[in-house]
Order: sequence, then structure tokens, then C-alpha cells
Amino acid sequence: MYCGECGAKLEKDATFCSECGTKVEKPKEKTPPKETPVRQVTPRQPMSKTKKIILGVCAVVVVVLALGYNYLSEKFGPKGVVKEYFEAVVNKDVDVLYDFLDIEGDKTFVSKDKFKSVMESKLKFASGGMLNMDISKYQIDKVIYGDGKLSAKVTVNYTSKNSNEEATTTVYLTKGKGKQFFIFDNWELKEGYESILVKDYEIKVPAGSKVTVDKIDLDEKYLDKDNSSKVWDVYKIPQMFSSEIAISANIAGFEVTDTVAPTSYSYASHTLSLELDNLSKEDVEKLETQVKTDITTLYQNLIEKKNWDAVKDSYNFKDADLEELQEEYESLYESVAENSSRTLKEFEVTSMKVNGLSSEDDGMLRVGIKFNYNYKIDYKRYDDSIEEKTGKNSSNSTLYYQYSDGQLKLVDASYLVSYFSTY
Repeated sequence: MYCGECGAKLEKDATFCSECGTKVEKPKEKTPPKETPVRQVTPRQPMSKTKKIILGVCAVVVVVLALGYNYLSEKFGPKGVVKEYFEAVVNKDVDVLYDFLDIEGDKTFVSKDKFKSVMESKLKFASGGMLNMDISKYQIDKVIYGDGKLSAKVTVNYTSKNSNEEATTTVYLTKGKGKQFFIFDNWELKEGYESILVKDYEIKVPAGSKVTVDKIDLDEKYLDKDNSSKVWDVYKIPQMFSSEIAISANIAGFEVTDTVAPTSYSYASHTLSLELDNLSKEDVEKLETQVKTDITTLYQNLIEKKNWDAVKDSYNFKDADLEELQEEYESLYESVAENSSRTLKEFEVTSMKVNGLSSEDDGMLRVGIKFNYNYKIDYKRYDDSIEEKTGKNSSNSTLYYQYSDGQLKLVDASYLVSYFSTY
């Protein structure tokens, strides 16, 4: 080993050069390089066709789920609900519109068939809002939420077929209970349905009458016993549509028909009784025949000089109040049967006309009549001789009837003939 400065030979392990004193720099020992282990590289296998299909399907499913979520979120949101409703109104889609009603309880008078019948008829609803309109086009505008997003109102611009002017309406919704598909809010439409559903509609008829509403017979379950009485039956229909319906009743053998259009804006009730306007021609004639028979029978009893005790059983019935009839009969008996100068021998009603008919609050039927009659009397002259007299005349009278056991029972009469002229 030699000095790097002067070139003199150095002794082994010398620190400085003995000749020039230069510090000896010992050469560094070379460290042999570490051996790098050789990695065993496995050749990459190509992806199988099955795996490729699975990954593709998963990707498609993710995209579809994302698109489906957005679609359903829009569909079940306020705008989507209102759009579905207006589409159904435009197309008169009964199935969709009926589902919007969300009717619970007794559906006898608010079934889908009845809803369809109203929608297809020209009668429409008495107060149907958009359901009564023929809309040609519409555009949903904006949604405004309220009550902490528990309610919403949607503005819609629309044009009806019978007008070129655009109109605007606001549809109100509330957030219902539960979720759609466990994720989406359940928005319920509250657009005007309170106006087409009439709750607890009452129909008042004489006791014992058979009632039919919209071709459906009312049975015992609809009878409101708390509000009914001896003379009136009150039926209560839980819910029905606010549209024109036919009501009919068999009252004491007479068929009475009427047409009404119940609304929710007033006390929902209707009284059905015998009135000239809702009786058929045949039933009017039937009533006139009964009145004629009753008057003829009454005067025949007077001709036979039967007092009230002799005839009262023929007029009596359950819960009958015959005090007024008794008073009238006894007055006639005194004027006709006990008259010393005029003895009634014959009495014939030649024609009968009912010119007034109404039901009183106490359940009695008031019948106004005009009838023509012929009569024959024995007239006792001043010299005690008897002279037969005949005549004809007319009378305006009023009779009162009560309903009992499906029949009309005479309970009072006024202005009957008590004087027979000899001229």
C-alpha cells in the first residue's frame, strides 16, 4: 500500500505517511450486492364470459335502479300525483279517478259502478269541480310546500274544450301515513272530493213505507231508530254521491217517485210523501176512488141513522186518534140524521177531483177535494105532509188520513155537506 501524496511505501496499518506525514485514507471495503429474490409471476388469466355478463348485468342494474328511483320519486311526489289526476280527468279514466276518492266504509251507494254511471251521464255531479269539466290541455307549474313539508299545493294551468282562455287552479295535497314501496312519501289528493260525497243523507217517509234509493231497497240497517217515530221512518245513508238520483217509496199502496240531487252544502235530508206532483195518473185516480168511497160510506151511515158509537169501530186502528173525526161526524149526524124537516134518503157522489195533497208534520195526509153529488130528501112541510125533493150540487172539502198497516185511514174531515136545499 503506498501514500497517495508522495508515493512512499506505507507500513501495514499506518495512519500517517512516514515520509510526508499525510493522513492515510484507507479504502472502503466493497460490500457485495444483496441478491434480489426472483418473484414467481403468475400469468393473468383472461376474464370468463360468465363474469363479464355478471359485471354487465350489475352495471345495468345500478343504472336502472338510479333511473327508477328518480322516476318513482317524481311519480309519487306532488307533481306526479297531480299529473296522474289531470291525465285521468282529461281521459275520463274512471278507474284512476275512483282510486283517488279513497272511500272507506259502506260503499253501497258509492261503488265504482255508480261513480262510472255518474261520470258517463249528462247529469254530472251537483258540485264536482274539475270532474265536471272537459279539459283539452294542461301544464303543471310549481309546487309550494307547507307545514314542514306535510302539505303541498300545486299550481296547474289548463284550458277547457269549451273555452280558449287559459285558467289556473291550485290542487292541494297532504302527506298521508305510510310509504310507497317503503321509501317514497304517500301524497294524497284533497281536490274537491268533499263536495261530491254527501255524508249521512237522511230520507224521511211515512212509517212502514218501503223505500228504494237509486234502485236499491233500503233495509233495516239504514233505519235511524233514534230519529224515527210512530208516524215517520227516518233512513240514514252513510255516504252517497252528490248527483241526481231517483227515490221512490210505496206509501199505503201508492207509488211515489222523486228525483233529488243531494249536496254537502246544506242539511242533507229529503222527505218523501204523497203529493200530486209525484203520483202517477193511475195512483191519483186510485186516491180519488178511496176518497169517494169514504164519503159515500159516511153519508150512507147518516142515512141509516147510525150514531158515532155504531160506526167508530169501522174507523178505529192501532194508535188512532179519532177525536176530530168523532166531533165532525156527530155534528153531521145532528144536522142530517136528526133533522126534523129534512130526512136524507139518497146520496151519490157523481164525480171526484183531488186538487190538493200534502203531508202534515204530525204525519197526517191532507187531501183537498172537490166533488159533485146528487141527493134525495124527504121534506116535511108545515102541514106535516112529506114531499120528496131531489137536487144536485158540489162541495169543496178537506179530508185527513193517517198511515197505518199499509193503508190510509180516515181520521178527520171538514166542510162536508150538512145542508140539502129543497129548491
